[in-house]
Amino acid sequence: MERLDQYVTKAFNANKDNPFLISEDKSLTYISCQKVLQKISSKLSENSNKHEGVVILCNDKWSGLQAILSCLINQCPYIPLDTLAPFSRNFKIISENKFKHIIISKEIYESNKNEITGNFHLIDLNDIDAYLLVRDIEVDLMRSDVAFVLFTSGSTGTPKGILISHQNALCFIKWSVALMGNLDKQTFSSIAPFHFDLSVFDIYVSILKGSRLFLFENEDIRNPRYVTQMIDKFHINVTYTTPTVYNLILQFGKLKKRSLSSLTNIIFAGEQMSCLTLDALRHKCPKSKFYNFYGPTETNVCAYFDATKYDTSLSAEVPIGNACPYDKIKIASANDGQEGQLLVSGESVFIGFLNSENQTKSSLIKSQDHIWYQTGDIVIINDYDQYVYVGRADRMVKVKGNRIELQEIEYVLNQMHDIINSGVITKKVDDELKIIAFIESKSEVAIDTENIKNECISQLPYYMIPNSFILVEKLPLNSNSKLDYKTLSSW
Repeated sequence: MERLDQYVTKAFNANKDNPFLISEDKSLTYISCQKVLQKISSKLSENSNKHEGVVILCNDKWSGLQAILSCLINQCPYIPLDTLAPFSRNFKIISENKFKHIIISKEIYESNKNEITGNFHLIDLNDIDAYLLVRDIEVDLMRSDVAFVLFTSGSTGTPKGILISHQNALCFIKWSVALMGNLDKQTFSSIAPFHFDLSVFDIYVSILKGSRLFLFENEDIRNPRYVTQMIDKFHINVTYTTPTVYNLILQFGKLKKRSLSSLTNIIFAGEQMSCLTLDALRHKCPKSKFYNFYGPTETNVCAYFDATKYDTSLSAEVPIGNACPYDKIKIASANDGQEGQLLVSGESVFIGFLNSENQTKSSLIKSQDHIWYQTGDIVIINDYDQYVYVGRADRMVKVKGNRIELQEIEYVLNQMHDIINSGVITKKVDDELKIIAFIESKSEVAIDTENIKNECISQLPYYMIPNSFILVEKLPLNSNSKLDYKTLSSW
């Protein structure tokens, strides 16, 4: 079996003196980074077995990436969690899945150590700004082919872990290296947080090409001027992020003062890309190539579209294109010209959900001697044989590229005192998707929506907090006595 760590080790050995990690005020060569990884890996091997998952909870990418690579070369699946989510949510994931090892930033640990239960003992990693927490419990080993686990929002109120194998990751990474062409010694950007599947491209394509990787911290992305300043100053060549981030760069990046001319490959994913945004980017970067990557976390990228010369008069949004060479895609039970749910089969389709065999089985179907993943995305094929995203078959949405199950927000709201029921929907306001929560209360006394918001902030990531809370006397029900979301959307 090919393993991701084999490719990483080979690339490190071949590019020892090349610069690898860079930020505005520091840098690290491949050989210097490799020495750090070996030290961390040594401490991991002393306190863990191969194929035991390790949670990564680092609020700086510098420490987080070195923790990730140390786990990889130690053959321990890494589990990066969202550091901007409330600690209580992350620790619930750790507790419910009985994870034994956590690499945690010292700052996060010191701020939340009173919430950490389970008799963890503390090991200072010294070479990065983090501790290794280990508890003395028996845990089940993960499958030997698991490379990492990514958690996404869950419809039951509990985030679900998606098991990604070495094969799942490598088929995409090797294809990306070939697609990008001669990227040797170029500078990639790491914009996506490490719990977001877009980061797989940033980390591993840059390493396999022996290139530099500029690390943008999570808070940096909220400052488009800083992003464009760093692109210009460090001659960044490759960016891979959501259309939301590109829009922020175009609107607030001070592009009259900063140049994006160094960019040779601009990739977008995570949500629909409007043709207006594509045209604006092509105007600013006429020499760059443009790619639309498509795929849920369960398949990473399963389809793509080269939008470099796309005629934007043909549609409002950029098509998702056609299948990557390692996958097959089709529309379920659709006649020619009809829309339907997109199914994916092939090398990139995930192993399954962590500790949830039933959920794994329900997400997969067998057809034509292939196992197909049901994406839940509704698509149609246009007149040019390109797949086009239409919408969702369920209530999962993407807000600024982040995958959200609206039921998880409802679950949190419905646990609150004095709330009978809630209904959460999304609406487009000025081309931006807003989350709206309708609330039916038990009490005749008016509920303070600010208190509701604060309770949500304590339990949900920032991108899942509703933009508005609307108190209603009675939530609408349909003929089956279920919440009528269609009526809510018209309110």
